[in-house]
Amino acid sequence: MKQIKYFIFIIGFLHITHLASSQIASDTVGCVPLLVRFKSPNPSLNKVVWDFNDGASSNLLNPNHVYTKAGLYKVTLKNADTLVATVNIRILPELSLKITADNYQGCAPISINFTDITSYPNALLPLEYLWDFGDGKGSTLANPLTNYTEPGIFSVTLSVKTKIPQCNTAHTFEDFINVQDKQDVDFTFTKIDPTCSYPTMVTFKNTGVTNPDYTYLWNFDNGTNSTKPNPDVVSFSESKVYQVSLEVDNKKGCRSKITKPVNLIFYPKIKLKIPSTFCLNQVIPIINETDAKTFSWDFGPNALPQISNVKSPDTIKFIQGTEQKVKLTMYSIFGCKVDTSFVINISQPDATFTADPLFGCSLPVDIKFIANHTTYEKYEWNNQQGASQHIISLKNIQRDSFYYNKLDSIPMILKVTDDIGCAASDTINFYYQLPNAQFSLSAFEGEAPFLLKVFDKSESFYPIVKWIYDWGDGTSDEYNAGNIQDAMHLYETPRSYYVNLSIFTENGCSDLYYGAWIQIHQKPTLSDLPTCSGSGSGSGSGGGVICYKDSILITLTGVPKEFDAFHIKLGNTISHCEDTKFVQVPLLEDPDEQKLGYTLENGGVFYENTKDVIIKIGGAKSKINYQTNCKDPKSVFFRK
Repeated sequence: MKQIKYFIFIIGFLHITHLASSQIASDTVGCVPLLVRFKSPNPSLNKVVWDFNDGASSNLLNPNHVYTKAGLYKVTLKNADTLVATVNIRILPELSLKITADNYQGCAPISINFTDITSYPNALLPLEYLWDFGDGKGSTLANPLTNYTEPGIFSVTLSVKTKIPQCNTAHTFEDFINVQDKQDVDFTFTKIDPTCSYPTMVTFKNTGVTNPDYTYLWNFDNGTNSTKPNPDVVSFSESKVYQVSLEVDNKKGCRSKITKPVNLIFYPKIKLKIPSTFCLNQVIPIINETDAKTFSWDFGPNALPQISNVKSPDTIKFIQGTEQKVKLTMYSIFGCKVDTSFVINISQPDATFTADPLFGCSLPVDIKFIANHTTYEKYEWNNQQGASQHIISLKNIQRDSFYYNKLDSIPMILKVTDDIGCAASDTINFYYQLPNAQFSLSAFEGEAPFLLKVFDKSESFYPIVKWIYDWGDGTSDEYNAGNIQDAMHLYETPRSYYVNLSIFTENGCSDLYYGAWIQIHQKPTLSDLPTCSGSGSGSGSGGGVICYKDSILITLTGVPKEFDAFHIKLGNTISHCEDTKFVQVPLLEDPDEQKLGYTLENGGVFYENTKDVIIKIGGAKSKINYQTNCKDPKSVFFRK
C-alpha cells in the first residue's frame, strides 16, 4: 500500500513540473540579452522563492528577469521549502554577422559577389535574408551578386531572420565597398540561333569603350573565356541562366567589371502546386510558378469553366466525374512550346443508404439505417455523429378505440465526410402508419331479436386480409376481403354488448382495438294501448274545454315499463324525447280544436298512437289588420 501512495505522489509531481515548463515562462530559448517573464502556476503561494540559476533570485509571485550570458539555466520555484515547479531556460549567444566580397574596390561599373560567412548555431539557422548594398539596390539571396554603376563609398547592411524572432539581427558594414572612377563598360547579346534546341549560338557585342591599350576578359559561365573586345560567337549547350561578365582594365589603375544574366532556358520549367484530389464542386487552388509567356489550360468537359488562359486560374471546379485529365500548354519568351498533362481525382462521396424496414405498420419497431459505403472518415445521422449503421427505436403507443393512426414519417439525413474533407448527404423518409380498425353500425340500439349490421371503414397502407368481429356475447366471426361486406350478427337477449373489431394485414400488422357499445332492449307487451289525456287550469280532461293561454298537463297512462322515451304532440306543438309520462305544455296561444297524440320509443323502435284525442281550446281572441300610407303616415286603414 505504501508503494501505491508513493507512485501516485510521483505522478502528481511530474504533472506540476510539466505544467510549469510549458506555462510559467514567457520564453524558454532566446539570445542575449533575453527578458523572461515568469508566472507562478498557483496565485495563492505566499512564501515564494524564484532561483534564476545565474546568481539572482526573487520573492515576487510573478517576476521578470534579464539573462545577459549564454548558457542553460534551470529555474526553480519554491514555496517556503517545497518545490513547486522547474523550467529550463536556454540562452544563446548574440549573433555576430560576418560577410565577405570578391572585390572591395574598383572602377564603375563593377560586379561584386557577397557571401555570408556568419557561424550560425543549429537553433538559429537563417530563414530570411535582406541585403542593402548602399546604392539603392538590394537582394534576398544568401550570397547575392550586384553591379555598382556609379563611383562612391558604399556601406552594406545584412538583416537576418531566424526561427526565434528575439534573435533576429542586422548589421551595417560601414564603407565596405569603394568604387572609384567610372568607365564606359557595357555589353549586350544581339542574336540567339537556333532557339528551342541545343547547342545554341549567341552573339555578344561590346557596347562600351573599345581601346587597343585596354585588356578585356569575357567569362561566359560555360567554361569558356575570351580576351577580345568583341568575342566570337559563343556556343551554349545547357538550358540555364548564364551569368556572363566582361572585365575591362585600362592599365592605369582602373579595372571595371559588369555581369549580366543571359537566359537560355528555352522551355519553361514546369512548377505546379496542385493537390491530386479535390472535392466535387470545390474551387481548385492552383499555384503555377512556371516562368512562361503564355498559358493555355484545358480542364475537360466536366469543369466550369472548361478552359483558361490565366497563369494560375482561381475559379475552376469540377461538377461531375471522378478522374479528370488536365492539359496545360505554355510558350516561353522564345516561342518554345511545352505541354504537360496530369490527372486530378475528384472525390465524390456516396451518401446513399438503406432503411430496413422502409415502412412500418406495427410498434414497437427498430429501423436500421445502413450506409452503402462503410469506409468514410465520418458519419452524421441527423447531425449526430456515429458509425456507418444507425438504429432508431419507436416505442408502442398507448391507445384506445378513439385513437386514429395517421400517416407519419421520420426523415433521416446522412452526411458522410471522407479523409480529405469532401462531404455529401442523402435523405430517406421512414413512413409508418398502424392499421386503423374502424366500422359503422346500422343502429346502436334496438329490440330483441335484433340483427346488427356492421359496415367496414378500416384503413391500412398494406392490404387487409382478415377481419375478426367479437360480438360481445361470447361469439366472434372471421371475415376476408370477399365477404366483409356481409358482416352482421343477430342478438336474442336484451342487454348491453361491446362489439370489437380486429384487423390483420398481409405483412402481419394489426389493429386489435376498435369497438362500440350497443344496447338491446326487451320488446314491450302491449295488451291495451296507453291512453293520453290533457287538463288545463280552466277545465277537465281529454275531450273537455280548456281556455286559451292556459297551461295543459298531459298524462299518459297504462304505458309498459320497457318504453324509455315519449313524444307528445298537441296540434302543431311537439314535445320530443320526454322521459316522463307527465308533460306540461304552456300557453296555448289560439282558441281552436287541437289533436292530442303520442309516440312511444323503446331503444330506437317507435310505437305511434294512431287514435287522436280532440282537445277544445275555448275563449275569444280578437285580431285586427291595418294598413298605412307611406306618403301620409298619419292615415291608418283598419280592416277585419
